[in-house]
Amino acid sequence: MPDEHIDPGHGNTVAAWTAVLVMLVSIGAGTVFFYLDQPLYVWICAAVTAGGLVLGGLLKLVGLGKKRPAAKSE
Repeated sequence: MPDEHIDPGHGNTVAAWTAVLVMLVSIGAGTVFFYLDQPLYVWICAAVTAGGLVLGGLLKLVGLGKKRPAAKSE
């Protein structure tokens, strides 16, 4: 067992929180629109949910995500 503890970070970054918030709101709104029988808005919310995933990836690319630890040279 290694002596050092590697903390996974649990997604406490701007990229993760933004992506989760966008997807959570769009899923909630999509649920309401589904109940109200508004299929166009349900599909729009589905697209926004997918966009939230893309947004999280883009924010990670610009440096607002978790930094990967540098590889050790042995």
